[in-house]
Amino acid sequence: MENWNNYIDNEKSNENSTKNSVSNDVKYYFSDAYKSLCKIKIENHKYGSGFLIKLERGIKPFYCLMTSSYQVITKNMIKNESTITVYYNNGYNRFNIKLVKNKNKRFKKDYSYINSDIFIIQILPEDKVDESFYLEPYFTKDFHELLNKNIYIITPGKSNNNILESKIDSIKLYEFTFLNNNTIFTGLPIFILINDKISIIGMHRCRQKNQIKNKADFIGPIIDSLKNNSVFHRKEYTNGLYIGEFKDNKREGYGKFIRKNQSYYIGQWLNDYEHGKGTIFSEIHSDKDYILYEGDFANGKLNGNGRSIYENGNYYVGQFSNNLRHGKGTIFYQNNSIKYEGDFIKDLAEGNGKYIWEDGEYYIGQFFNNLRHGKGTEYYKNGKEKYIGDFIKNKYEGNGKYIWENGNYYIGQWLNGLKHGKGILYSKDNIIIYEGNFDNDKKCI
Repeated sequence: MENWNNYIDNEKSNENSTKNSVSNDVKYYFSDAYKSLCKIKIENHKYGSGFLIKLERGIKPFYCLMTSSYQVITKNMIKNESTITVYYNNGYNRFNIKLVKNKNKRFKKDYSYINSDIFIIQILPEDKVDESFYLEPYFTKDFHELLNKNIYIITPGKSNNNILESKIDSIKLYEFTFLNNNTIFTGLPIFILINDKISIIGMHRCRQKNQIKNKADFIGPIIDSLKNNSVFHRKEYTNGLYIGEFKDNKREGYGKFIRKNQSYYIGQWLNDYEHGKGTIFSEIHSDKDYILYEGDFANGKLNGNGRSIYENGNYYVGQFSNNLRHGKGTIFYQNNSIKYEGDFIKDLAEGNGKYIWEDGEYYIGQFFNNLRHGKGTEYYKNGKEKYIGDFIKNKYEGNGKYIWENGNYYIGQWLNGLKHGKGILYSKDNIIIYEGNFDNDKKCI
């Protein structure tokens, strides 16, 4: 929990650390956004942060407070129906919220079931918060379009010098990271500037151990959930437990499904199937859990674009169809260097591609049934030696040209990886050394 006790007093120190971090042109767009930042007084004289935002719930605007479900609004506070005090408009206005369980009185929702650290509470008319204090969201279903886009974070204070600028450097499901070594409080909004308008795309979650990389959550799933008036339930199935959203008694929206073997899926659902963006993890409640697959789903299967990670640390990035690698894709070694890139058909390398061995040698050409098969070129690590020609089941077979490191070369027939049949040996100066027949790599003299 960050220390918010010096909410206004922090302004001077934050100005010093963030001064000139963005241009005056950018600062202009944030002149009113500060009023929407909230200091939240919770139990034991501690403080948290959040912001006021206007969303849609069905066909009506939904005015709410968005904050952290882990560090600010805890389960014990909801259980005890605690009262919080929300300060906004640079601390000049405030109202109280009792965390009652009656959702008709004060709607609230915790999105931790999709690994999001976001908690929302409805702002009621009696709170007397003017509409001008609410921020606007930016919504996209393709979060990856925001990769490497400029983002902005306002830190507490009254001055427009308190704006930090960064870029989204990685995206995982509904979470993204960005680099910044300034003090950023949990629960602050993350903005994007599009078409001369600032909008919120996410909320800051935490700073990672290296003190430079920060995590944040996209608010897109929340916007989707509210627009669709989704209903939240826990439901037991024969093969596992589902925690998430329903429509017409079917899993639809966002949710988590924990299988009997303890692997679990987090993501979008439609008509009772995994459908949309999602991630499969190896094991729940384990320090050793890791991502098995993240990407697109359709009708309960891997369909579209995704990333699959194998036990040896190698991983595949590319297209899938009916749970199989199918289309264009790349297999990487665990050190992120490329192992194979090219075409796949029904989980096998098939078509045109490039295979790179760990020692740097590589092949470019045709594949069939996971094997080099057809026309291709194999390059050796010295950069001078190579084979150009026909392959059958990973071996030189048919007609081909082999060039040695010293520049000499052979053009002719091959069988089972050896010179076999008619062929000609040339010197590097194109002078014929031998012309005739070969038998298992030997001249027939």
